[in-house]
Amino acid sequence: MEKLYEAHLLSVCSALGGFDTVELDNGKKQKKYIIGDECYDCLKDLKKFLRQDDANVEKHVSRALGSWMIVQKDLIPILIEYKDNDKIAMAVVEVLVPLTWPIEISLEEIKNEDQDLPSQLEYLISYKEAIISTDALNALFEIIIKPLSVSYRDRTYRETALIRLIFLLIRNLLCIKDKEASVLTSTDKLRRSTLQEKLMIKLQKSNFIELLLSFAGSLDETEYVEWNMLILEIFYHMYIGRDPEEILSNKHVGLSHKVTELLKHEQKMNSIDLKKRYSRHSRFGGSYFIEFENGKKLNILQSNAINLSMDEILDNNKKIKPKIAKKDEKYLYTKRITDEEARAIYKSTADLFVENCFNSFYTSIKKDFDMQRTKVREIDYIHFIWFCSFILKYREYAYEKASEEDKLKYSFDSINSILNVKGLLFIVYRLKLYQDEKKWQEIGLTLYCLKYVLITLNCMSDSDDENYREASKNLQHNLYYEEETLNIIINLCRNYKTRNSNKHFLRNLIETIHILLKMLEKFSKENKYLYTRKQKAIRKKNENESNEVEEEEINKKYYEHEFHFTNVEQKFASDTIINTYIYCLEDYKSLKESTIHQITKMFYRIAIKCGLEPMFFKLSIFELFNRILSEKEILPNSQSFRELYEFINYIVNSFFIYLEKDPMLSIGILFQKSKKDCLEIKYGSEYFDTNKEEVEKKYNSDDEIEVKAGLSKNEKLSVAISLLKENKKEQYIQWIKDTIDKAAETRDIINYKDKEDEQSKTEKQENTDYVIEPEDDNQKVIMEKDQQLRLLMNLLGFKEIKEFESPENENENENENDLIEKNVWIIPKEFTRYELMETRKLIILYENDPIELLSKKPASKLIRKVKKRGQRKRVTHRKSNGNGKGSEVITTDLSAPYILDEKDNTSDSDDDEAFNAFLKREAELRQRTYEKHEKIIEEENEKRSQALLKREKILKNIETKINNNKKSRKTRSRQSTDPIEIPDGNNALKSIEIEDDNNDDQIETIISPKPTKKKLLKLSEMNIISDEDDDYEEDTTTNDNKNISQELKLNDNLTTTSTNKNQNIGIAFESDTESDSDFEFQFKSLQESFSNKKESETETDILKLTTLDTTHTDNNTSNIMEFKDFTNSDINNNKRKIDESNDIKEIENNIENIQINSKKRKKMLIVESDSESD
Repeated sequence: MEKLYEAHLLSVCSALGGFDTVELDNGKKQKKYIIGDECYDCLKDLKKFLRQDDANVEKHVSRALGSWMIVQKDLIPILIEYKDNDKIAMAVVEVLVPLTWPIEISLEEIKNEDQDLPSQLEYLISYKEAIISTDALNALFEIIIKPLSVSYRDRTYRETALIRLIFLLIRNLLCIKDKEASVLTSTDKLRRSTLQEKLMIKLQKSNFIELLLSFAGSLDETEYVEWNMLILEIFYHMYIGRDPEEILSNKHVGLSHKVTELLKHEQKMNSIDLKKRYSRHSRFGGSYFIEFENGKKLNILQSNAINLSMDEILDNNKKIKPKIAKKDEKYLYTKRITDEEARAIYKSTADLFVENCFNSFYTSIKKDFDMQRTKVREIDYIHFIWFCSFILKYREYAYEKASEEDKLKYSFDSINSILNVKGLLFIVYRLKLYQDEKKWQEIGLTLYCLKYVLITLNCMSDSDDENYREASKNLQHNLYYEEETLNIIINLCRNYKTRNSNKHFLRNLIETIHILLKMLEKFSKENKYLYTRKQKAIRKKNENESNEVEEEEINKKYYEHEFHFTNVEQKFASDTIINTYIYCLEDYKSLKESTIHQITKMFYRIAIKCGLEPMFFKLSIFELFNRILSEKEILPNSQSFRELYEFINYIVNSFFIYLEKDPMLSIGILFQKSKKDCLEIKYGSEYFDTNKEEVEKKYNSDDEIEVKAGLSKNEKLSVAISLLKENKKEQYIQWIKDTIDKAAETRDIINYKDKEDEQSKTEKQENTDYVIEPEDDNQKVIMEKDQQLRLLMNLLGFKEIKEFESPENENENENENDLIEKNVWIIPKEFTRYELMETRKLIILYENDPIELLSKKPASKLIRKVKKRGQRKRVTHRKSNGNGKGSEVITTDLSAPYILDEKDNTSDSDDDEAFNAFLKREAELRQRTYEKHEKIIEEENEKRSQALLKREKILKNIETKINNNKKSRKTRSRQSTDPIEIPDGNNALKSIEIEDDNNDDQIETIISPKPTKKKLLKLSEMNIISDEDDDYEEDTTTNDNKNISQELKLNDNLTTTSTNKNQNIGIAFESDTESDSDFEFQFKSLQESFSNKKESETETDILKLTTLDTTHTDNNTSNIMEFKDFTNSDINNNKRKIDESNDIKEIENNIENIQINSKKRKKMLIVESDSESD
């Protein structure tokens, strides 16, 4: 940094203020920080300097401020003394945040010498220590409470920014890592190695932890959702490096356990040293020689050689290459907690988070991930996955150690937000993504999270609550349904690189595989029928007009298949996976007993359950097994090690058993072995020879084959062509192309690619089937027996017809057993010339350029056997006419073979004559039934055509009548109506009024003594029918405008209110609405009492309504006549509509019955003949 720039920066820092002696009220003097007159402006200038410093790698301003101790001497005192001054306090926080910002170190920054990273890290630690040792956090809490006390809607932008800055400052302090220190280091370094624990204590005392927990528990609310990523970072850095098992353990119990482990390890080392202790005469007891088979001797001068193995003696003078120091796991490291108070704070905070905060915390962050908000960074995914795994692990350990009352706090409901299908898919997706990007540390972290999700699901399946068991079952089914999930785990184990990865990741992977296979085996036993979905990518190439390949379209398809757990175990049976497990077993002295058990269990699955013991017949594996057995006395005598010893003994014994059968196996231990090699060692080379014979027998000449499902028609054609080429049958493909050329010459030259006209259709019908004639007997046999050629011909659309014909010589026995079976292949007449030529071009294309799938798999693995399908047989009997020419006569399809079986191959002449007579009668009967059915079909066709003509005529009449009705409605709507008056028994007039409500489409009847002006319908004379209906017959000869009275039925369930019999009158009214259909309304009129004589006389007659009031007679006459004309015509039209619709339905039913009967008769009639008459 330039001196002028540095001087300017120093002058700004000097103007901030300084300490001065101030006299208090009690007379005592005390040093107090007094700010300068331009303190606020100086703080703003410092903020500008730091903003410019962000672009520089050297960080000159930050290093200068750190060397001048501005934070310790100025900023923290200003923050504490002037915390009530909002303007000054916020300016101080704005400077502290960039000064404490965590350093993100990259490889290029490390190589840069000007950056001076150690000094910058030292400054950060000193800032953290200064804030912890003062009341700065208490002052920050008082500052943040002020904007938080303001409601969310009334909060200003400045207040929101202050909240964010203080949270960022807390995050920065938690990000600063402590220095590593041993017991022998200085007191200063030891104090600085526990700053994180002291910061947790300070945060607890300043109430910041309670504030953070309240924010985390409310992240699903709109007011707090903007802080979710910042809260995630704070809790991540708060618990990173902390082991849940250590947080929950008692301090004294944990120390005693570690002491016992150290004592055991020391005893083991002492026992090893006792074996290798020097002899009494060390000067004279160390000279040895080794004599080889060729007579040469090797002198060895080593005092303890008598206690060492041959390998150790020979390797004594070798130089040991230094091992590459591999990086520790970035996210899964752990650090011991030394302060008991800090341990209690960690535990209480985690308990409250699990109980009250996790579900809302998870839901809010996961929602932002799904919506891909701009505030989400890639590092946030990693922080989220780590913290979820920490909470799952903590809940698991806390639930095991908690009492029955406290177990409710750690129930599965407290973490149910992650235990769903979306939560599982999120973890699997991130695992697949990191695997594709080859981020091994992120893979290890995601795998760690998946492991504890599986452990939680396993605990749920063993729960006493049925709801938890059912939820676990559903989640496991969704997890196992995708076969890709298992493939990801398997690929991780196969692709593990011992040079680039660490052992911590490998142990985590082995444990995850063990838990997954254990749960999957249990789940498959409980559910007999399981199906998994497999994804398959189909790539299609797009071609230009110039036949140039542009791009590849990838279409993903999914296929379901039945799940078998043995298939999963077979996937793990590979040499690469065994090498990965052996690499982990190399550290058998330091491995946990659980890891030893998991490795042994995988070896057991491969060797015993899969039956692949020879995979372990390898020199490097035997060397490791030998070392383990030689140190058997030193290693712990636990259950896991005893299982390992038993497995080693089993493999070694199996090796010597197979070595006696095949001495060449001693050389085979130098090479890797596939599954095929293992089976050959176990069962011999004859095992594969018999298998080949079985495969050949599997596809014999009588069995048809087909291409496996999942491919298109053209892709199947490419497979069939490649199958012939694999078996060196290119001449068959050429013969097929020549045959297509010959068939195309017989077709008419019509371009069927365009729309066909009527002439082309008739010419197409004139084409005949092209019979493929074999050139010789050899080719005939090939067409009948070669399954691969038959597959290609079937895919091309060729058809095979089987015929049975009798020999031409009359003197030969004409038993059915003597019938000759003949296979005839034809190219159907439906194939046009254009289609045949296009098929030939397609064969040439796939012959030269097969589909991409065939580059991965041979065509022989894409076919399968199918059951032989029955084909229609045609039995013909040939008779000679005397001219030497035979005429074919149709005999039967199915009856002849059964009759022949009943004959039992007898050759009696009487039986032959009877048989021939039977065949003749049967042929005549079939001919008669055929002619009869043809006549019936012709008659039905005529009826059908007449019905269709009648239907068209009726539809035309209906259209004209509908148009007439619409015109009449328009004129009718303009008419006004008057009340209808009906005389009662006292010769008094009562009017019947009808109100028409247009909104509800209802008609109400109102009886009032006085007529009112309402919209009514006119009535002249209406026929009243009692209980019987008159038959209505349509008279086509009468005029369409003939008036027909409408018939209405009286209600049978009427109640009477007087002793006299009353009768309901039904009156038909026409609706004034514009709907197509007419409505009929019935209302009850006034009940009139008539005398018994009149009632008996008028029960069968038609009643007529007449008006009794003479004053209204003249006025109503014209209206009544006008209403009569409208009603009669409309009723007549309405009735005709109903009858015509019934006729249409009846005609349609008749047509359907005729079609069904014709189909049945055609099925019954099976007549095939080759004669021209037929």
